[in-house]
Amino acid sequence: MLELALKYLLEGYSIIPVGKNKIPLISWKPYQDRKATPEEVVGWWEKNPAAQIGIVTGEISDLTVVDIEFDGDMTLIKDKTFTTNTGGGGKHFYFKFEKEFKNAVRVFPSVDLRSTGGYIVGCPSVMQKGAYTRFNDLPVATMSSETKSMLLGATKKELPWNTPAIETYERKPASTEGIEYMGAGSGSRNDSMTIFAGSIVARLHPSLWGTIGLQLFEEANMKNSPPLPRREIDLIWKSISDREESQNPGGRDYSPREYSTNQWGPDPKEEKKEEKKVDDEDVLEEENDPKETLHAAEVAELQKIDSDHTYAVGMPPFDDALLGGFSAGEVIVVAGKSGNGKTTIMQDWSVILSKGGPEEDNEKLPSLWFSYEVLAKPLWKKFQSMGANEKDPIYMPRLTESGESEWVEDVIEKAIEKWGIKVVCIDHLGFLRAPKGSYSNAADAITHTVRSLKKLAVKRGLIIFLPVHVKKTLSKFPDLDDIKDSSGVAQESDTVFFIARKTEKGIQTNDADIWLSKNRKTGMSVKITVGFEFGRYFYDADKDKKANEPKKEEPDLQEIFNEWNKPN
Repeated sequence: MLELALKYLLEGYSIIPVGKNKIPLISWKPYQDRKATPEEVVGWWEKNPAAQIGIVTGEISDLTVVDIEFDGDMTLIKDKTFTTNTGGGGKHFYFKFEKEFKNAVRVFPSVDLRSTGGYIVGCPSVMQKGAYTRFNDLPVATMSSETKSMLLGATKKELPWNTPAIETYERKPASTEGIEYMGAGSGSRNDSMTIFAGSIVARLHPSLWGTIGLQLFEEANMKNSPPLPRREIDLIWKSISDREESQNPGGRDYSPREYSTNQWGPDPKEEKKEEKKVDDEDVLEEENDPKETLHAAEVAELQKIDSDHTYAVGMPPFDDALLGGFSAGEVIVVAGKSGNGKTTIMQDWSVILSKGGPEEDNEKLPSLWFSYEVLAKPLWKKFQSMGANEKDPIYMPRLTESGESEWVEDVIEKAIEKWGIKVVCIDHLGFLRAPKGSYSNAADAITHTVRSLKKLAVKRGLIIFLPVHVKKTLSKFPDLDDIKDSSGVAQESDTVFFIARKTEKGIQTNDADIWLSKNRKTGMSVKITVGFEFGRYFYDADKDKKANEPKKEEPDLQEIFNEWNKPN
């Protein structure tokens, strides 16, 4: 990558090193006004051999770039010019520098401009979402008058601060946008800056994290007494931005309603109306004054959802602890490390429920699967290995193309009407984007995402399965505090399971421990050991008893020897 970076430099571009999260690995502002020396570039890559290539846009590189994301309109740019494919499935259209343009975000839906004050990722860099490759080998052209006129017309529209067109952007005091940082002392700087970083990345489009976001963060650090060292600042910023990007792989949609039907921001009237609909219209029969108070027994009789009816999954200790099994209106979280069987156990339960329970004598529950990691064909083959066939009511969207909460809910509603869906599986929480709303940070957004799923489960009488990741921990048996990214996941869910594959001498076996950590029905916690055969987990009472029975303590030979040799 170093040789290619030097090649870009020789071709006249201002180069900076960036990480796989697109964030610069250096303070890059000076390189908007001057190009790095070859010695500097070599030094950067010696220090960070895995660094990728960033190209500073604007006059310094004689470069203006139109960035169209994968879901944007690629036909907007008709000019024949050098073009690259981005790691996220979009395209970068390169043009000679146009002084009229500065950075601008969402000039059209999913269309950004990169010019003065910005940078892009250059080929053949590989980011977390994929590699940047050449789409063609045309020379960089001068922008046509038609394209220029179209883009200039778009950038003159007034956009809110969290979708800034930098042409008109003059940074206001952070306090006007709810992200004021007052500074902290040596005992609380790290925590305060971590919270502040979360607030920034939650409000800014990811394309602005490395510019406006990092600048705000660095300025905030100067208010600390004393400021944190540069290395600590970089670590905090990378950790928080990486986490936000993992939760929202495609970035949040910040487009105002004028350009898009999606908006990451609240419409208080709509939000209030939606909550009222859930509480008054779908959970309770709307009779007379909905604000009327009644005896709890009367309200219980008015409940539409049959929460007394349960659906067993063939693991008696869990079924017993849950008073017979899962119930309509519940959100079931399955937590564990990657590769430990979260998806597998959810599929297993989904197959059992779709067949009418372990004895196939209960109602057959149609399920809807959103699979963001596993493709449809291997997912279905796995279902088949568990005994599913074309007659079992297991469904998927034709294309799982969005993690927007509104899109997911719309698909669920349509599937309910078409197939009578009773079970929904979303694999996994990290791919969902929060509903419209104003959130203080990423953790708050995740809490509201799970809360919206709970509302939907209650509203439509669904059982919703939701796998989540856990933090790195030395504990053999993680608990609710170890769920990654937000404590709200456990708070908003009804039932939380943990799953962990057993190991012998550091190698995973086919057995797994599953434990019920949160149980809103009875409060009982249960741990079992299950085996894995023919593509699915199975419960064997004898095996479980043997695996979990208390181990007999080994005799203390020294104590026996001492007792034997005691004088009479």
